[in-house]
Amino acid sequence: MREKVIMARSDENMRLEILRSFEPLIKKCIKLYVKDREYFEDAMQEGYKIVLGCIYKYDLSKEYPFEGYVKCSVIYGIRGFAYRIRYNISLDEGIGEDEEGSLYDILEGDYSIEKDFEKKEDIKRLKEAIRKLPEKQRKILYEIYFKNMSMVDICRGRRCHYMSVVRMKERALKNLRDDIKI
Repeated sequence: MREKVIMARSDENMRLEILRSFEPLIKKCIKLYVKDREYFEDAMQEGYKIVLGCIYKYDLSKEYPFEGYVKCSVIYGIRGFAYRIRYNISLDEGIGEDEEGSLYDILEGDYSIEKDFEKKEDIKRLKEAIRKLPEKQRKILYEIYFKNMSMVDICRGRRCHYMSVVRMKERALKNLRDDIKI
């Protein structure tokens, strides 16, 4: 089988032969794990994809037989596929006895385009208002809110009184409020 794997890496016909030889294993795994027959074709494609991946990922230097490697990969791959589709619910699927509505109809969206737009506009206005501040006030706000410095540390760094930093911060915030009209 090692020779077939080596040939299959470059020969499409050999890959097809290997795929056909593992079809019964894929079908058996689908029968065991995939309960919804609607997904049979998708599960077959998943199985083929797993076998093709094994052809290229198989380490020829290992003593482990290729057939065993493929068997484990297919079993775990199909089991994972079955797990993923078990929780796959379409929002367009009908609900209720008359099935007129869908899950999409009853879901509330917490995302609002209008709120997102308003938030972006508020941020633009705030940036513009900060640019209009005098440089000292702008630096105080930057150190407090962006560098997370305490006012005591700012006082030490500037060699000024604590209350002057407090007043500068208050004036800066008042100027922002006035400019933004909050």
